[in-house]
This record gives sequence, structure tokens and C-alpha cells, in this order.
Amino acid sequence: MKATPKRGGRVGGAVWGLLFSAVLTAQEAPPAGAVHGDKAPIETAGAAGSRAVLYGGGRGRFEIVAYEGEEGRRLARLAEEAWVEWRDGLALPEHWPAGITVRLVPEGEWKLGESFWRVVGEPGGVVTVWLKSGPAGVARDRRWLLGLAEGVLYRQAVGLAVLPERIWIPDWLVAGAAEAVMSSGERVALQDSWRQSAGQAERMPALIGVLTWQGGVQGASETGDLRTVAAYGVWQWLRAESRGTRAWRLFLAGLLRGQPPRPALNAAYGARFTGMPGNELELAWQTAVAGLARVQALPVYSAVESRVWLDGLNRLLVWDGRESREHAVRLSECWAERRDPAVVAARVRRSALLAAELARAHPFYRNAAGSLGRVWLAQGAGNEKEWQAALGEWREDRALGEELERTSAALLDEAGR
Repeated sequence: MKATPKRGGRVGGAVWGLLFSAVLTAQEAPPAGAVHGDKAPIETAGAAGSRAVLYGGGRGRFEIVAYEGEEGRRLARLAEEAWVEWRDGLALPEHWPAGITVRLVPEGEWKLGESFWRVVGEPGGVVTVWLKSGPAGVARDRRWLLGLAEGVLYRQAVGLAVLPERIWIPDWLVAGAAEAVMSSGERVALQDSWRQSAGQAERMPALIGVLTWQGGVQGASETGDLRTVAAYGVWQWLRAESRGTRAWRLFLAGLLRGQPPRPALNAAYGARFTGMPGNELELAWQTAVAGLARVQALPVYSAVESRVWLDGLNRLLVWDGRESREHAVRLSECWAERRDPAVVAARVRRSALLAAELARAHPFYRNAAGSLGRVWLAQGAGNEKEWQAALGEWREDRALGEELERTSAALLDEAGR
């Protein structure tokens, strides 16, 4: 299958400026002392004097431009959750030299017909995602995530030195990545909905059909869409098959370089799939997705995933007005700033995420997850003595989890020799 450009492509900035009146033309420095992304976003001057804000500027991740209001804040929160989920799922770096610009366009100003998003690649690895606004709800969130996922995958392909005209982003991968976020955190009920949809299907779409799905992801925004159900099934199955190896990441890289699905699968997973006849591979897929649909308990994170997840929840970016730059702090250590509205909002939101995902924490880090929650509770209650005690426990539990992780890895390496 020859890799061909599917979407985006090189579209000049001047053309996009004519298409959207939401393009911003000026940018100011953030106010001193602001907690970036969680508190006061950077104010900018929008078209015709409209007030717009920038979330996540300077972080090298998603830099979201939107008119002031709840929609922009919702998109910023969704993008933050997506980054945490995709750090491992899509092999993202800590940050890129230049973040992905995401522009949220009101419905009345959208000039691209029935589409809901557009990804645009520019020379030098600059990627812009245009998202269409819409009524609040699951369908809108899923569309936004689909657009963000496509933008991230496009940027990953650029990082692999794939020529823009040869970048091919598989629709199933976009849909699977979006659904992984939709089924995480406080939206755990959607994971149950996925299991119900997968379990009720008489037969899931054939694996080769899923892996070559092309041209319909823009319409895959409704819960229960069988294509999306199958895409997320493949996402879960192949990630599970690669536990303890780099197979999943190698598979992603092969696809983004334009390698056809079956050769990419064989090259990444080696003996697991190489030489397996097509009918046996199909049987393995149908059996696996049926098993995933029957699982009632949430899958447990690996030790590495648990550590990265907890560290991500505890990491907060703040703006230093004296140095005019952003730097990372640990939310658990924000005692003096505990009553700051942005810190309060971050603590409440992340406490909810922690509670929702606690059962998925690896046993090595389950105590650490509990102690981190107690740190935040003590901060919220304003009890400094309890906060200090909980902070000490969190540090000890976090260090113990990492020690157990290293010991386990060493034992496995020794056993494999």
C-alpha cells in the first residue's frame, strides 16, 4: 500500500488567515505569577477586537487559541488529559521544540463545510490543528480528540523525517487514540459502554479492514460506532501484546513511515505474528476482542505507566514573572499557594482523576497513589501538620515503588539470560 497524503498538507498561513476570522494577530506576555494553563491564560488580541486566550503557551505540547469562555477551558483540560494518555500510547516526548498550535473556531466562522477539524503541516515541523466548535457533549469531545490525535500523529511522522507528501495517518489509529482518552479518567463509564458495544456485535469488522480503514474518521463521533469500537479494540489488543517490549512503538513508527499494516505488524512483533496465515491472524483478533469485551475489571497499568501517570498528575507548570518563563513545580508541594484559585482547580480536577483511576495503579505504586491523594486532601483542608506527614509518606511510597520497579526489572533481565 503506497503511502499517500490524506489530509492537511502544506497550506500557506495567509490562505488560512482568509478562511478563519479567528486567527490571532498579536500576543502579550502572561501576567506575573499566573499558573499557566490552570489559571490566567495569556491574553491575546483577536480578529475585530474579539478577546481570545492562549492555553499552554511555551510548553512544547498543545498551544490552544480560543475565544474566552468555557469551550476554550474545556478544550485545554481535554488536551491535558490526552497528553497524559498519549505519552505512552503514542510514544510522545516530554515536549517538542515547538508545540502544536490548536485553533478553536466558532461554528459560525467555520469555512470547511461538513468537516470538524483540519490538520495543516508547515515547513520546519510546524503543525496546526483547526477545530470546529459545537454543542457541549460526548460527541464534541470525541471530535476534538480525533483532531488532536491526528495532529499529534502528523507531528510524530514529521519527527521520523517522513516527507510531508508521504505522511499517511491511519484512521483506525486516530480513532483508537481518541477513544483511549474518552475511556479514561472520570469517563470510565464509556469504557463499559465500549465493552457493551463490542460484546453485542455479532462479529467485529475484519482486522485487515480496520487497519486499512480510510476516509471516514471525520464521522466517527458517536458512542457505539462500530468502526470506532473496532479501532479501540485493536489499540488495546496490540498494546497488550507488546507488554514489556517496544513492539507497539515500532509498529507505530512503521505505519507513520508508510509501511503497509501487515509488514509493519510482522516487523514490530516478530515471531508473534510473522508467518501466521491471514485466517489465523483474524481468529486471533476476533478472539482477543471478545475477551476484552468480557473483562469487567479495568486493566492495570504497568509499573512504568503508573509512575508516569502519578508524576504527570503531580506536575504543574507555573509562570515566573521575574524570569519571564515557565517552570514545573510539584502540586504536592504547593503549600503556600494552596488557596490560589488555579492551584485549587488543578487539585480538585486531579484528585477526581486519581480517585477514578486508583484501582488501575500497579501494586508497586498503589500506596503512592493513596498517599498523594492524602497530600492533596490535607492541602485542601489547610492542615499543615497532616500535609507534612502525608508529603513524607508520598515521597517514601514513590521511592519504594521505583525501587521495586528497578529490582523487578533486574530480576527479569537475569532470568532472561
